[in-house]
Amino acid sequence: MMAAAPPPMPIAYAFTSAAVPDWLNKGDNAWQMVAATLVGLQSVPGLVILYGSIVKKKWAVNSAFMALYAFAAVVLCWVIWAYKMSFGDKLLPFWGKAGPALGQSFLIKQAVLPATEHFYKNHTTVETGTAAPFYPMASMVWFQCVFAAITLILLAGSVLGRMNFRAWMMFVPLWLTFSYTVGAFSLWGGGFLFHWGVMDYSGGYVIHLSSGIAGLTTAYWVGPRLTKDRERFPPNNVLLMLAGAGLLWMGWAGFNGGDPYTANIDSSVAVLNTNICAATSLLVWTWLDVIFFKKPSVIGAVQGMITGLVCITPAAGLVQGWAAIIMGIMSGSVPWFTMMIVHKRWTLLQKIDDTLGVFHTHAVAGYLGGILTGLFAEPELCSLFLPVTNSRGGVYGGSGGVQILKQMVGGAFIIGWNAVVTSVLCVAISWVVPLRMPEEQLLIGDDAVHGEEAYALWGDGEKYDSTQHGMFSDETTHPKASSVIVGEISNFVAYVDAPAVLATPLGALSIIVSAILAHFMLNEKLQRMGMLGCLLCIVGSTIIVLHAPEERSINSVEEIWELAIQPAFLLYTASVVAVALTLIFYCAPRYGQTNIMVYTGICSIIGSLTPIYYAMFTSFTILASAIMFQDYSGQSVSSIASELCGFITAVSGTAVLHSTREPDPPPITALDAFGYEACMMAMDPAESKRIKERS
Repeated sequence: MMAAAPPPMPIAYAFTSAAVPDWLNKGDNAWQMVAATLVGLQSVPGLVILYGSIVKKKWAVNSAFMALYAFAAVVLCWVIWAYKMSFGDKLLPFWGKAGPALGQSFLIKQAVLPATEHFYKNHTTVETGTAAPFYPMASMVWFQCVFAAITLILLAGSVLGRMNFRAWMMFVPLWLTFSYTVGAFSLWGGGFLFHWGVMDYSGGYVIHLSSGIAGLTTAYWVGPRLTKDRERFPPNNVLLMLAGAGLLWMGWAGFNGGDPYTANIDSSVAVLNTNICAATSLLVWTWLDVIFFKKPSVIGAVQGMITGLVCITPAAGLVQGWAAIIMGIMSGSVPWFTMMIVHKRWTLLQKIDDTLGVFHTHAVAGYLGGILTGLFAEPELCSLFLPVTNSRGGVYGGSGGVQILKQMVGGAFIIGWNAVVTSVLCVAISWVVPLRMPEEQLLIGDDAVHGEEAYALWGDGEKYDSTQHGMFSDETTHPKASSVIVGEISNFVAYVDAPAVLATPLGALSIIVSAILAHFMLNEKLQRMGMLGCLLCIVGSTIIVLHAPEERSINSVEEIWELAIQPAFLLYTASVVAVALTLIFYCAPRYGQTNIMVYTGICSIIGSLTPIYYAMFTSFTILASAIMFQDYSGQSVSSIASELCGFITAVSGTAVLHSTREPDPPPITALDAFGYEACMMAMDPAESKRIKERS
């Protein structure tokens, strides 16, 4: 009897073209590319959105751009030399040989990890064959590339808000080359930890532990943020932060589900365990926030979600569902304890400014997950993935106790290598470019670093850089130059019309009144500089009124010189200059104080000599303000109030004075000079003298 003929092969799996070789599994290839895309979406836009929204508004652009730049830089470095250092031929027990992954002959052949062939202890008998998935090298290169990219982006979370962007541009390729490739080859590419049997299913050590330790180390060398940023660093958009966190969570299906290098049953287990642990961890973190802080924190929930995802990563396809729940409980509580309790009591951690707490959410959670993997790894699931046969967790007896030790040693190697190499790189980069931004950029933020802002609306407590925007800025806090010009012209007209002796007293009064109004109505606190400014006005006005010549218009240089060389005026001028310089160099002048330092001092010195010179004083005020405060409009709200008060007081004082003055006699012309002299001779001598003096 003849055997039945085999069923015909479905045409979809038959040879259709040269682009579909017989070793290609279309389903595996499709899943691997989808998984790589999901991991890429975790970074761009996931972490770009998360970083840009979880930070203070003035750092939104810088934080998002650091993530975007790292992703692009890693892609280029990865295909030129870093892929083969991580998954190529063995160079050292912890490092592969560098080389490009760009050629057509390399990318279209079947994927293979040449150093992953595992032997028994006799080093001759193969225990596990070389990893050779059924898709091309191009899929493998891209899948591993997005893992490398997200590692650098996670690391960036520790140094947001102060790292020099040029230093970051140098740091990314160097750290990828000398740190990430070592961990990737040692644990995944066929290095000594891989063959020793250390379990890291999808990057708990390679990605999360390394990024957390390297981030903490980099934060130490870069230094902390500004004090006011550390004290108050609210997210600028909580809803967008949740959107980025959601992309991160859902993208983790590709993160953990793609690491079996095939769409198999172990991949399905990994995806399910990932979501179980993440959900449990989020709930536990939130419960702890409610119990101890009385409020459920959205940021805390996101932190709990991340720690759960990180903790399950080294164990995703190696543990059962009940173990995933236990790991979620641990990942929601242990990192919470280190972040909320230990961090606040450990002096060393308080000195290091880890912006987003990457050390707790990734290093602590990653190392915790690795150790728990050694405890809960299920033997049957281990046989589906690991190169070392008969691997198991501690709860399953046998060699399980040794596995926990292996997990601890493997994590210790990653910690030590990253701490040392990252420190060396930071010191080397600091010799070329400062690791930390200049103080001016730290005060302003995105606008100073990139010339761009996340939102059109201004106002997050940061210093405003008006040199970047000219005169058209926020009307409420930074008036346009037109309002300044109107105020100055009004004061100029008032002072010219007013008697000379009233110029300085009225200027002093206007400043004092404006300071009071600003304090009580505009909520601009009158600090020590304002008090000194008002005091200078009062003292200077009193001195000049007492020593000024009798009321008359001063129109000649000689008369101005006669007033200026009076000892009291010289003493007052010297004191104003000394106080102004002291305030400039020791009191760190800020916005709203131009009216105190420039307006007060120059008005008291120059404006008091003659109203005619007020125009020169006005120009000098704006110029000095621009030089000292980089504020070309030269004014703040209190300055505009001063201009209005000065105008009102000058006009009212002039009106009162002119209303009480006796009318002057008509001017004497040359035609009636003879008759005038004759009348004077005929008058009583005393009356004649009085009329001449009045004239």
